[in-house]
Amino acid sequence: MLQTRIDYDKPLKHYFPVAEECLSLNVSSLKLALIETDSVPTFNRLYNCLIRSGLTTIGDSIQIDWRSLDHMRACGRKSHLLLFSLLKRISENPEQILNATNPVIESPERFIDSSYVREIIKKHRNVNQVNNVKAKLSDRAEEIKRLMREKGFTK
Repeated sequence: MLQTRIDYDKPLKHYFPVAEECLSLNVSSLKLALIETDSVPTFNRLYNCLIRSGLTTIGDSIQIDWRSLDHMRACGRKSHLLLFSLLKRISENPEQILNATNPVIESPERFIDSSYVREIIKKHRNVNQVNNVKAKLSDRAEEIKRLMREKGFTK
C-alpha cells in the first residue's frame, strides 16, 4: 500500500491545484462536484463547518493547512475525505463546477428522474410503485408549469 507523506503545515492548495477561475466561487459550489456515492448530509455538515470557520470561498478553503482543518469544530474524518475528493475533482476538471447548471431550474423532469426517484428505488425496489410515483411527479411538474404560465412567471 502506497502512503503519501503529508506535511500538516502545508496548505491544501499544495495538494489540490484548483484553477484560478474556481477560487472566487462560494463553497456551496462544491456541491456541483458531488457524485451519486457522496453523502449529501456529510456535504451539508462540511459546508456548515467551512462557513462557521469563515471559509466562504473555494480559495479560502484551500488556503488552510491540514492542522487547521483537523481542529475545525464538528468536521470529522468523513467531512475531510469528502472535501479532499471534491477538491480533487475540481482540480482535475474545473469545468464540472464552472459550466454546471442547477437541474431543478433547468428542467423539473430531469430532477424528477434523478434524485427523488433514486431515493424511492432504494427504499422500495418495486418497479411498478416507482413508475406510479414517477407518473404522479411528472403530472405535478406539468401542473406547476401550467400554474406558472397562468401567473405570468413563464411563457
